[in-house]
Amino acid sequence: MDRPEAALFRALSYIESHLDEELSLDRVAGTAYYSPYHFHRLFRRFTGQSLAEYIRRLRLESASVLLRSGRGVTETALASGYWTHEAFTRAFRRRFGRSPRQFAAEELPEGASDRFLDRPRRTTTTAIEGWKRRILGPYTKAILPGNPGSPWPPEAKRCLGISWDDPSVTRPESIRYDVFWTGEKPVTTERGENPPIQTQEHQDSEITPGRIEGGPALAALHKGSFDDLTASYHYLLFMAPRPWGLRIHPVHPPYEEFLPEGILITVPLA
Repeated sequence: MDRPEAALFRALSYIESHLDEELSLDRVAGTAYYSPYHFHRLFRRFTGQSLAEYIRRLRLESASVLLRSGRGVTETALASGYWTHEAFTRAFRRRFGRSPRQFAAEELPEGASDRFLDRPRRTTTTAIEGWKRRILGPYTKAILPGNPGSPWPPEAKRCLGISWDDPSVTRPESIRYDVFWTGEKPVTTERGENPPIQTQEHQDSEITPGRIEGGPALAALHKGSFDDLTASYHYLLFMAPRPWGLRIHPVHPPYEEFLPEGILITVPLA
């Protein structure tokens, strides 16, 4: 049997890629090869939430991104795993204190700017196979590649990062960031051999195989600092797709690649 940490992160990955589907305890526990009873205990220990609470949070926070990108309420509800407009609206209002339409009409808290971006371009990406390590906490905790203490291994061929959450919506301690690279899996790290996550307060997971799906996308090179990335992400997610009538992908998250000339941001499209 897998170590509990490996089983947990396999289940978390499954949840993240199937938010628009029914996610019962039996189904998710099956991906971890645990009984529902033991999986539920393990899940609550590691996340501090029940499975239902965790799925609900991810669905509603992902829905907030879709709404701000211009998707309609009914379409967002279906893409977020809610089968009726009414059920989605009730859940969304409980989480955010206003209706989906009101939320979508509000100005972005962190703004949206193309000040540090090259002109966005439409492209078709190919899938990327590699390795990943999950980090929980503010994006600013990810030390950039090439710097002391960076979670990317020095021998990585390509260094990427997968940004799952909008920091203007998700609580800092719950933000999910996948450190992703191509090349060989390191045998050891500065923290020891492939250290596992112990609780939600522990910052990173063990190293697991990873894949970034290919397909239509919107991409632009960010030439500002790491601290300015949120404004560039918000522009690419919420403003740039609209003139073309494009829709961001409801499940595949945006990601960045660290290049000598800047940080290439890619937003998968539906």
